Amino acid sequence: MRIEFLPYPFLIGAALIGVVLLGCALFKMRKARLFFLGVFLLYLLLLAGVTLFPMPIPLDMGGAVPRRPVDEIFERVNLLPFKNLWLFGVQPSSFTFEQVGNILLTVPFGLGAPFVTHIRARSMLWMAPALGLAIELSQLAASLVVGFGYRGVDITDVLLNAVGALVGYTAFHLFGWLFRLILRLLRIRPRGLAEYVDRMVRQEEGG
Repeated sequence: MRIEFLPYPFLIGAALIGVVLLGCALFKMRKARLFFLGVFLLYLLLLAGVTLFPMPIPLDMGGAVPRRPVDEIFERVNLLPFKNLWLFGVQPSSFTFEQVGNILLTVPFGLGAPFVTHIRARSMLWMAPALGLAIELSQLAASLVVGFGYRGVDITDVLLNAVGALVGYTAFHLFGWLFRLILRLLRIRPRGLAEYVDRMVRQEEGG
């Protein structure tokens, strides 16, 4: 027996997002920023769903998974970067879909965050690994709560998540350059959502 992300955790998270957006709307946040904030919060919710669920339920909470000693849970914590890759005697094919997935998982963070708030490049240099660390610590905390190491904690995942966020941040700047180039070539004066995007791109370029 386990807790699935759908429907209840997702619906609870979606309701909390709705409350946040309503509060921001009451404080007169621009509609364009409100839109991007909603999309970004939805991404964070889905990120939690991918990284934390499904979650096993321990026996003493009505589930079927027996609690394990804490030291067994910590045995699934790896602090040696790229332990399972070819640098340590394993074939390059060991760089599997899971590792690629860890990079792709956080690309939307680096791509989407600058649409919500101004982020300097040097700030992203610490935010990227902080995101990966937050994901892994959340998985460790969840494992400790349920008393079973159902998700491994790996420093390699932290590094790959950081790479994904930096790739996304770079993609935002490439998008911004292309967006402004098109506006200049077509001599379009941005309005509404496009004007907001143009302003956020200019902020990042000036940061």
